[in-house]
Formats: sequence, C-alpha cells, structure tokens
Amino acid sequence: MPSGNTVDPITMKKWRELCAERPLSLILALGIVLRVVAFVFLSPFNPDPHFPLVEYIHQHHSIPPTSSMAIAFHPPLYYLMAAPLLSFGGAKTVQILSLLLSVATLLVIHRYLERPDARGSIAAKCHCLLLAALLPEFVMFGLCVSNDCLAFFLGASICFRMFSYIGNPTRRAECLLAVLLGLGLLAKGTFLGFVPALLLLVGFVNLRGGQASGRILGRLAVFSAIFVALGCYKFVDNQIREGKPVIHGLDYKPWWAELQKPTYTGVASVIDINVAKLAMHPMVSDETRHSYPLLLYATFWYQYVSENNFSGNKSGYGWVGSLIYIVALVPTGLMLVGGWRALAGARSLLRAGTLADPGYRQALWEASCLLLLVTHFSLVILLGVKYDVWSCFQSRLVFGAFVPFLVLMGSGLAQFEHREWGAVLYWPLRILAGLFVLYFAIEVALQFAVGIARFHRI
Repeated sequence: MPSGNTVDPITMKKWRELCAERPLSLILALGIVLRVVAFVFLSPFNPDPHFPLVEYIHQHHSIPPTSSMAIAFHPPLYYLMAAPLLSFGGAKTVQILSLLLSVATLLVIHRYLERPDARGSIAAKCHCLLLAALLPEFVMFGLCVSNDCLAFFLGASICFRMFSYIGNPTRRAECLLAVLLGLGLLAKGTFLGFVPALLLLVGFVNLRGGQASGRILGRLAVFSAIFVALGCYKFVDNQIREGKPVIHGLDYKPWWAELQKPTYTGVASVIDINVAKLAMHPMVSDETRHSYPLLLYATFWYQYVSENNFSGNKSGYGWVGSLIYIVALVPTGLMLVGGWRALAGARSLLRAGTLADPGYRQALWEASCLLLLVTHFSLVILLGVKYDVWSCFQSRLVFGAFVPFLVLMGSGLAQFEHREWGAVLYWPLRILAGLFVLYFAIEVALQFAVGIARFHRI
C-alpha cells in the first residue's frame, strides 16, 4: 500500500500528458484563476470615477449629458450593462460584470491562438497566451468598474473576426464585423482606431476577390451604415447638446490636469527611450513623465501609476517593476521585429496575389494588425499632444487592440525560434511570466494581510 504522501504515478503520468497535449488550455486556466483571485482582493475602483455614472443611470434611468459628469463623455454601453446589477448589490456586484468580460476576453484570445491557421509554433503561442493571461495592466484594468473591460473584450472579438473574415470573406462575416465595430463605438471612443483598418480590409478583400468597383463600394456602404447606426449615439448626442460630435473630459479643464502639465519639454520628450531611468524610478516621476516613449512603455508593462488598492509598488516592492521593465525589452524587441516583418509583408500585398494562398492571407492579417496598432497609438499620442497631460499617454488605451501585440510578438519569435540559438529567447519570456506571477502574489499577500489586520481590529 502506498503511503498517504505518495503521488499516484498514473495520476502524474496523466498530468504530464495533459501538460504536453493541452498547454494552451492550462495557461487559459491559469489566467482565469488569476483573474478570480485578483477580483477577490482588487478594489472595484480606479482613478477615474466610472461608478458614479453607473449609479446615475440606475437611479435616473437615463444617460447624463456629457458636460454633467467627469466620465459622461464616454459612450454608454458598459454603464447601461452595469446599471441593472446595482439592484442586487453595490460596486463589488457590478465588478462581477468586469470579471466576466475579462475572462471572456481571455477565452477569445485562447480561441484565436488555438486555431491551426494562426501562425506560430505551440511554444510561441503559449508565450503569447501567457502575456495575455498575466500582464498586470491588462488584468487589472480588465477587472475594475470601467468601460475598459468591455473595450478589451470587443476589441479582441473584432480582431478574431478579422482573422476569420480573411480566411472566409462572406457577407455574413462582414456584417458581423460591422456590428462588433458599432458596439465598440458604443463602448469607447478609442474604437475610432478600428474604422480605417476595417474599411481598408473589407475593401481590399473584396478587390482581391474580383468584385467590381461598384459592388465594392456598395458593400463598404452597407458595412459603414451598420456600424454608424449602432455606434453613433454619443457622437450625435454631443452634436445636439454640446455643438460638436467628439468631446473629451479634458475639454472641461479639470483641476488635476493642470498639475500634470507640461509633458512636452522639447525633442527629448519624443526620443527619450532610456529604460534604465524606469528601472531606477519604476513609478511615475519627474525623471520619466516627460518622455512619450517611456510613458507608453511603462504603462504597458507595469503599474507605473497607482491606480487601485494594489500598492506594492509603494510599499517597498517597486524592484519587481524595475526587473519587469528590463526583462520586457525582449518581448518589446520581438514585437518591433514582428512589426517590421508585417511592413515588409504589406509591400508584397500590392503585387498580384490571391486569398487562397495561406502566405498571402497571413501577410494581410499581420499588415492589418500593424495598421491597428498604428491607428490606436496615433489616437493616444494626438490626445496627449493636444492636452499636454502625461496621463493621456497610457498604453491601456490601446488594449482594445491587444491581439495585434500578440500577433507581432509571435511573428518576431517565428523569425528566430528555428535558429540554433532561438530557444534562448524563451528564457526571458519565462522569467517575465514569473515576475508577473510574483507581482500578483505580493499584491494579494499584502491585501490579505490588510484584511487580517482589519478583522483583528473588529
């Protein structure tokens, strides 16, 4: 008889087989468990007052004018979905919606990476999914009471449907893309970044499919009519009430914005990429807040700004962020290599080709992902330059287009992984995943300690 501490060898064998056969599913499970644990300890609130807007809609059964509340400039879809939940509880109850959307986003990304026609080895796909499962800013902003979680889900869904559409460009697929884009515009203004990429994609696919110019224009008109009809509410409401279609909360000059000016201090604000300064000052500081590239880099990889009750970076654990910034140079470099490959592939699209060719479809998909990142970052940078407020330069505003980051990173890995030394690149990616887990372990432990202290005071 085996002792009580002996592990059944058959069980161990089955576990090893599962790890070998279904690694993506295991990473998916890890990401879901992390989100559930983080949800338990994470405050529903971030620095932006989204919850009062949910309360307003629940109490008044109407959508407030843009000028009436700090966050009312956002399109209303998330708040309309969240408001009925207040009948069953408070902010933590509403946060359940964010948790469900965060898990759904990860499921969509997993579904994309599981597709056999998605480029990359199983190892590369695992590291891409690990990034989506563990990246702190992607996880935490996806769990707060905020329209970010809905934007992440709809953005991932649009990207997945773009990929499917390239392989099977039917009218039904076009209409579904248009519906998702309309819902995106009804959720967050950053979905304007999807509009040029999707219009170009639909037009190009129809052109390569041999459609006549009149038919292409007709299909583009139908596509546009669908997403405009679904997503135009806030723009029309702004035009009627405020006299212009696009309004940002910073147009009303809130007091805190003046404290964040100026961001631009000269050419160095555009070209400063000294990540060593971030390693020495992992949180927002005068040394780094005047650099556009460093702000975007920092807010992608770590909690550069204190956004919630997870405050280990202020409690002596900022060194975790310093290590993350250094190790993250590797996946950042891979994304840049993938972007260069996508640009080279985009040039090949101008030559004769057919969507029946898998290589041609892959080139179109990666070029579309690159364009999505260019349009999204352009919106963020234009916003930041216009208002000259450093908090505008946050990468989470681009997380609606998170899938393209994974696509380009996977493409960068594909450039190197088949070389003799290519496997070396996986080590910093594993270390980075470990640092992400360590980050959450520290934050959860600190919050658990706070909870125990409160219990003893009672």
